[in-house]
Parts: sequence; structure tokens; C-alpha cells
Amino acid sequence: AYLGKDAEFRRLMLLHIIAPQTCDSGKRSFLTQSKLETASLSLLHTIFDSERSLAGEENSMVNVFISDEQRGMSHLSSSVIKFHNRLDDDGGAGAKVGAPTMVVLKGLSLSLECLCMVLSSLGLNQMRSLMTEWPEVDDIVSLCTQIVTRTEAEWNKSLTDEGAEERNLEAMRIVSHATEVCNIMASEEESR
Repeated sequence: AYLGKDAEFRRLMLLHIIAPQTCDSGKRSFLTQSKLETASLSLLHTIFDSERSLAGEENSMVNVFISDEQRGMSHLSSSVIKFHNRLDDDGGAGAKVGAPTMVVLKGLSLSLECLCMVLSSLGLNQMRSLMTEWPEVDDIVSLCTQIVTRTEAEWNKSLTDEGAEERNLEAMRIVSHATEVCNIMASEEESR
């Protein structure tokens, strides 16, 4: 609740989440750390959600996040890739690293949703500028296309039987967010 009320607190929390010296012996941010966790993504989601009414304003957290200085899109891309890489572990999503399947699914879903929140809040000129400055853009589009085109058999391999309904719902959210990213990127491409 406090995040929604205090813009300066949101800014400080955002900067802390993406500060490169906060995790893994001072080498990575909360979003790029090697540990699979979803709390930092939940916080980022809350920050962006609190800012929906400020979309496009110069001092919005999205603008701070995507700035060259902060490289937030690279941090978020790293998070998307990290969770996606665990999706196809033998024995179910996250099995190789001992992470629960729901952590992998929720992390991928949250990171893609945050990506959607950022991309959908940008104007056409900001989007064009971002596409030239965001080094992982092609990787993310390719990854989202892979997610959207996954077969039921591929999903079943990733999802363990335990709590199947909840896992299936999270998988549907992942596909929905990946589809939205692909659609936003396709719209940007068509506008050129």
C-alpha cells in the first residue's frame, strides 16, 4: 500500500531492485541474480502497477527503468531468460536446481507481465528508441515465440502432476503474456 502512495519510495525501491551490486557477491541485481525467486518481480510488478496513471510522463518509474543509465530492460530480459531456461528441466520445471515448479512458472509469468507493462506504457517514439537500445530484444521476441508455439506435450513435460490445475493456469498466463509481447513487438515493427 505504501508503494502506491509514495513516488520517491517507489523510485528508491526500483533502483535497489536493479542495482547491479546487490546480489551474488556484489555482481548482480535482484533481477539478474542466479537464485530463482519471485519476490523482487512481485515488487517490480507492484511498482509498475502503481504507476499506470503516470504512463508516458517523464518522471515515471518506467522511464527510470528503461533509461540507458539503469538498463532495466536488460535486467528484466535476464530474468525472463533465467526462468525460461528452467522450464524444460528433466523431471519438470526447476528440477535441475531444486526449485519448485510453481516458482519457475510464477517467475516466468511475472517477468513477462512486467515486460508487457513496460512495453504497453510506451509511446511510439519511446518504443522505437527502446528497440534500438535494448540489446536482448531479438532474444526476447524469439523466446516469446517459442512459448506461444509450445505444444501440449512440451507443457506436460514441464508441469508435474502435483497441483496440476494451478500449474495449468499459470502456464496459460505465461502464454498470454508472451502473446502480448509478440503482438506489441509486431505492432511496433508494422509502424516503421
